[in-house]
Amino acid sequence: MTNIDQLKYIEIISKIIDFIKQKNSQALHDLESIVLEISINNDNKDLSEICVIIYALRKIISKKHFINSDSWKEYEFEILQNLDISINVFNELDLSKFNNVIKNIQLIIEKSDKELGRYISRILDDARIKLASTAYAYGLSANQAASLFSVSKEELMNYIGITKMPDEDESFKNISQRVHLLEVMSKNDNI
Repeated sequence: MTNIDQLKYIEIISKIIDFIKQKNSQALHDLESIVLEISINNDNKDLSEICVIIYALRKIISKKHFINSDSWKEYEFEILQNLDISINVFNELDLSKFNNVIKNIQLIIEKSDKELGRYISRILDDARIKLASTAYAYGLSANQAASLFSVSKEELMNYIGITKMPDEDESFKNISQRVHLLEVMSKNDNI
């Protein structure tokens, strides 16, 4: 894990727990945006997986048929319990255990979606592709965005092809190059 203090995993996970208990999908959405930006800027796979969880939970909490279900209450308890466990494991600085707990939370979400969801598409797959497309829109290359969110480049490009996102500008490889160009352009405008 890079920059553990800076990325504040425990704070992020604690907020997820609070927002789930409050059933606050807007707060989860805001947190998702912050975590997404941090994961993109730091090329942090661990945070991208947490971001996938936040996205999926935000979508679930916004659906009344999910949260009003007795089955969801059991899934919610399991998810909250695993989020608590992830904090304890993170404090032990055991990355493999931490990743296993995160994967377990994703499995619980998939199971709940399979039981309670109304659509054929799976919520975690949707989360990965939508977050990868957002990372692409932020300026990552298609390869970088696909890798960060564990989707294939083909899936990402197909999704981008059906959205209104502009085509990738291949002359820039990353966000910092694009920011540098904007800085240069703004300096030239001031002359």
